[in-house]
Amino acid sequence: MTRDEKIEAFRKAIIAQADAMGDSGWMTIDVPTSIREDGRLRVPKAPFELWAVALSGGSHLVASWTNVSPVGVKQGADDPNHTDWMLGAGLGPLDMKTGGPNPMAEVLSAAAYAARAEVERRVLAFDCSVLLQGHTVTGRVHIPAVRDDFPTVSDDGIPPVTVVKNAGPDWLEMAIKTFQLGGAVIVERGGEMAHLVTELRATGGGAIIRKEKARALYPAGSLLKAEPAVGRLTLEEDRALVSERAAAAFNAAPLEDDPVVSVEPPPPHQPGFGIVPHNPNKRHPSSNTTLYEPCFKLQSANWDLYAAWEYDKGGRYDPHYGYEMYLSIWAYRNPRDTDRGPRPHFHSDKRIWKDGELSQAVHDVLYMIDPEAKFAGQRLSEEFARQRQAEKAKIAELSDDRIIHEMRRLGREEDGLWEEKEGGDLTQQEYTSMLIEYNRLFRIYTEIARERGIELDMGEIRPFIASQDARDNETLERMDAQQRAFDEYMRSTPPLNKPLAPRM
Repeated sequence: MTRDEKIEAFRKAIIAQADAMGDSGWMTIDVPTSIREDGRLRVPKAPFELWAVALSGGSHLVASWTNVSPVGVKQGADDPNHTDWMLGAGLGPLDMKTGGPNPMAEVLSAAAYAARAEVERRVLAFDCSVLLQGHTVTGRVHIPAVRDDFPTVSDDGIPPVTVVKNAGPDWLEMAIKTFQLGGAVIVERGGEMAHLVTELRATGGGAIIRKEKARALYPAGSLLKAEPAVGRLTLEEDRALVSERAAAAFNAAPLEDDPVVSVEPPPPHQPGFGIVPHNPNKRHPSSNTTLYEPCFKLQSANWDLYAAWEYDKGGRYDPHYGYEMYLSIWAYRNPRDTDRGPRPHFHSDKRIWKDGELSQAVHDVLYMIDPEAKFAGQRLSEEFARQRQAEKAKIAELSDDRIIHEMRRLGREEDGLWEEKEGGDLTQQEYTSMLIEYNRLFRIYTEIARERGIELDMGEIRPFIASQDARDNETLERMDAQQRAFDEYMRSTPPLNKPLAPRM
């Protein structure tokens, strides 16, 4: 039996079990019309409510359910209740996975968690969803402006309650630092199987709570009490502010992604790894080494940097990382015809270098000689963001029919790129650049279409990409089948009754 056949068998068994429960076997949740034309999705009630309350110990308060789906249909250690209600509703097991086969995954996920919050309020009297249980925290709200805007303990010794937009991997380090300070984390989007939750589940470090529009509800610096055991978030200092913020958040438009923040000129960079400018009047510390090996090149707007290892085979050796090495780095102005002065030359102490440290060390040297380079990429991203917003505003002036027409036109042009490249009209570099540009435009058009609720058949609009995706999915399914076969073999192979005899 293929995977699809198994899924359909699970679906039939789930529907039969829900039907056997009569009128209490089903419920409906509100979804956008882009998912269901009437804005309603019929789901099996018992597994949906169990998914909503089980993590908080409320399973005894809702109807019992015998799980049909095994663990692992969507991903490792997933919740069978979640799989059961999705399949029973006629959805695919990956339809709520961001980046998966369903382009409406994020919209569907938001609708499902809104319905889950209603169940939590009705059954548990919760006002938020608890994704990871933890201790009660009364802390100062920290809303990071950028990903390295880490929280601190306040001047009055109160831990942070960090509020971020989602439970994705970008915020993992932020959450770890929050837990280290005794705080809690609030996310606006994401579920129990989101990266942030799965990575931190085994640590027992603190609570992760989901609250829609939390960044609008809870002002930075306010005193917030998070009680995951009872699903409650309370602003401690000013209850009038709670009502005011709740009304503002309820009527607010969905928050856009965090804007790029302009940065002030950076302070002098402090390099690590013992890197120092080389004194030409002194002998280089690697003068007695016997081996020389170029190892890295870095180009910026104003400088080209080259690095080389210098070492001998008589020094300390690490079985994974290799020999102790000196690192020498030379910097050349770019363009070269402006380089009239002495070339900066740096070196490090002799040490064992580990993965990733080489790149960081060479970047350290770049930031020493050109501090502005550290923020050039960020400023460029800011400019790109402004340009994209202007382009999106211009496209948004088009009618719905015109948007679909333009997307079909772009799809036909994109579909012809392969033939142009094969016919010699485009070089590989031109072909790649144009594909990137078409992808960029389609992302803007698709974003506008989703905001308006326009139905899109991307297979018809972008046939070449659709065929590629189909081949990629076939490859993934084949790899999944091979992995499942291997896992089944490993499970079915009995352990040895006695250890193997040692070799003579």
